[in-house]
Amino acid sequence: MSAPVSDQRLEGFASQLLREELAKTQDGEGSRFRDIDGIVLFVDIVDSTSMTDAVAASGPDGAEKLGDVLNDYFRHVMTVVSEHGGDVVSIDGDAIIALWRADGSTAAHAISATRAALALRVITDEWPVQPPVPLRHRLTIAAGHFTSVILSGAGYRRFHVLAGDPLRRIGAISHQGEPGE
Repeated sequence: MSAPVSDQRLEGFASQLLREELAKTQDGEGSRFRDIDGIVLFVDIVDSTSMTDAVAASGPDGAEKLGDVLNDYFRHVMTVVSEHGGDVVSIDGDAIIALWRADGSTAAHAISATRAALALRVITDEWPVQPPVPLRHRLTIAAGHFTSVILSGAGYRRFHVLAGDPLRRIGAISHQGEPGE
């Protein structure tokens, strides 16, 4: 049997939602599902594949430059989300999913998510290429009903995912706007 997961050990490495889910999960428990109402902000870097290729072709230190830029960018996004009361629940490749749980008032959380999105519009990071190219992203907000899922496998392996119709809507509309919108 493994020891219960301590919130403190995971702080800074896992979302608040995941830490809460793990604290409620018992050893040997199978997959777990929990319904959540909330607002999601999806932040997706534009042209990351072509810019990654350009940075890699810039020389032997290209990978290090790329890592520095992306670390600074993600740190900034995570800070803005946190300052506006959100929880970064997923980083997948060049995209972030942040959640504001609507424990009662959806309007207040929607305003906080929108303020975070507006704050993110002014990010001034640049890709480390010559001439410098602005790092651009798309911001998409959706509200509704989500399911927090902990999938369990052999050997205490677990995988956390947030699912629901609002995320499907984001997938359908996120590329309709211009970067920065």
